Amino acid sequence: MTPEDQAKSKQLRQVLLSVLLTCSAGSAITADLMSNKPASDAATVTFSNAGVSKSALAVTSGTTVTWKNTGTQSHTLSIAGSEPVRLYAKESFETSFNQPGDFNFECKTHGKQGKILVTGAAVSAQSASAMHQHAAMTAAPVAAASAPAPAPSKEVAGAGGSTVSIISEMTPSKLEMKFSPERLVVKAGTTVTWNNDDHSNHLVQFANMESPRLKHRESFSYSFDQPGEYPYICKIHGKRMSGVIVVE
Repeated sequence: MTPEDQAKSKQLRQVLLSVLLTCSAGSAITADLMSNKPASDAATVTFSNAGVSKSALAVTSGTTVTWKNTGTQSHTLSIAGSEPVRLYAKESFETSFNQPGDFNFECKTHGKQGKILVTGAAVSAQSASAMHQHAAMTAAPVAAASAPAPAPSKEVAGAGGSTVSIISEMTPSKLEMKFSPERLVVKAGTTVTWNNDDHSNHLVQFANMESPRLKHRESFSYSFDQPGEYPYICKIHGKRMSGVIVVE
């Protein structure tokens, strides 16, 4: 091999080595970025025996924030002055913040406080539904309703669905408990199931009957065989928490 050929060969080896080093660095950077993706607890506030993990948490609209009790003491969580939710050891509570604003939270038992700072445009609420227990019940149409039907503007047609979720949702001023959907349209013969996805207890009450007290993750069902409108309320929280089943 001539000196000229040796020089060209050396130059080629240097180019190949440079390419290999670049690819290796790129792979390392990619792996590093993947390993540093947001942690699952980025929107989590922890209560422990020592205190609260975050006195301020900044999130964007639509984020679901979770409070976890990792200690041995129970805590009573109140968000924006709402009805306190009791968290026993190892329990958690979550709610979605769909409106921008600043929302204070507090453990009413121990006085531990913090704030959720929500930025970005408001987003549509999305409810989660999960059935864990089932109690069969039947209801008859009623001539007069004891609870007012929700305004038509809040109507959400069933579209084949037969489930109502009991949820807590942040409004611009407070944590609001509600039935979702508040107005459900079904066919005669449909069995509708209520799932309590909220941490508070609830009791669904019609004009002539009522459900058992539902704790977190409990559910029950009504079978609607006759056409008509069936308004109901939560007996515990009153007419501010109401809904209606429309049977066609």
